[in-house]
Amino acid sequence: MAAKIEALEAKVLELGIEDRARLAGKLIISLDAPEEEENLRLWVAEAERRLQQLRDGKAKEIPARDVFRRARAALTLDILSRQSRVKAGRAVSPKPPRTARRAVPTDNLNVPVTTPFSPGAPGGWLT
Repeated sequence: MAAKIEALEAKVLELGIEDRARLAGKLIISLDAPEEEENLRLWVAEAERRLQQLRDGKAKEIPARDVFRRARAALTLDILSRQSRVKAGRAVSPKPPRTARRAVPTDNLNVPVTTPFSPGAPGGWLT
């Protein structure tokens, strides 16, 4: 096994720098990416954790229309801000919108969105 790895390493080191960099990136991603079964297990655990937070009153549902309204407003403000800077002759930086750079407590990101199929929603999957 070690001889095969050494032979593979020798061949890889013969590649150009761009090819080695691309290969290195793919190898690193393969180390970080969970297997499909592990990914499913993690999502199920997260869904159960969020459901328990809802049941315990530690989280609240936010109607999808409110979430989308906030997102549209933030995007609209960012677009208008960029347009006004362009009209004023100032360069527009490629930075993400201000709302995306603001530190947000992690707990706020885990608040479920209410949809017709959300837990507790009329006709939802949880009664």
